[in-house]
Amino acid sequence: MPRPKKQIVIDIEKLITDLASYQHSKSEIARLLDISVDTLDRRYAEVYAKGKDSGRSRLRKMMFEQAMGGSTTMAIFLAKNWLGMSDKQSVELSGPEGEPIKTSSVGNLTDEQLRNLESIRIALERAPGTSGDKDGAGQETLQ
Repeated sequence: MPRPKKQIVIDIEKLITDLASYQHSKSEIARLLDISVDTLDRRYAEVYAKGKDSGRSRLRKMMFEQAMGGSTTMAIFLAKNWLGMSDKQSVELSGPEGEPIKTSSVGNLTDEQLRNLESIRIALERAPGTSGDKDGAGQETLQ
């Protein structure tokens, strides 16, 4: 005679809290529990929200501790994301004596001027020692 099957008791709220704290989505948790997302929302919305918040809080604490423990990478990441700092530099270009740079549209060029530009471009591509120089395999090479 086979042994009777053991009854397994699962604390579903603890399971949902744990899975949510690891940032599992509602659809992932619903699939694991074989319930619909609607059922999860109806019955366990607060449990799910607390689990998500708990996981985020633990992650923030761990990141902060790493930064305070000397991780330069984490300190830079937190400074950029939490403090809005940036390592971008603004560069402003100007023409002679601080005047705006003069530009013109290619649409204003005559056909003859466009042909001249095209011949200059071709000559530059063929010139040795330029960034447009092609090696024997037809690949662009930088020198």
